Amino acid sequence: MKVLVADDNEDVRFMMSTLLEFRGWVVHTATSGQEALTLLGADHYDAAVLDQTMPPLSGLEVASIRRDAGDQTPFVLWTGWTSELDRDEITRCRVVVMDKSDVNRLPAMLESLAAGNASR
Repeated sequence: MKVLVADDNEDVRFMMSTLLEFRGWVVHTATSGQEALTLLGADHYDAAVLDQTMPPLSGLEVASIRRDAGDQTPFVLWTGWTSELDRDEITRCRVVVMDKSDVNRLPAMLESLAAGNASR
């Protein structure tokens, strides 16, 4: 499985990459929302994990731009601030929201999303 991890925090990128690479997955990383957009436009990913608070574009903004371009990649919005999100935009962009404290559930969620996307 190939996953994009986008987070402006180096420690979080390292932790998530290590967790997913341990499963034998290919992990690409982005340090900003803009870099995530570039990578998502240039390559196919089975899933993408997007930090909500990246500059200059949030994870939800990245997902919105990619959905508007017809991208069907499963997106997980990774945040510690779930109560402050625009629920209508989350629904429109078909984004799964996960709290950063749920890191142990992330691999199973990504597998489930990728499997569901492959069956479409």
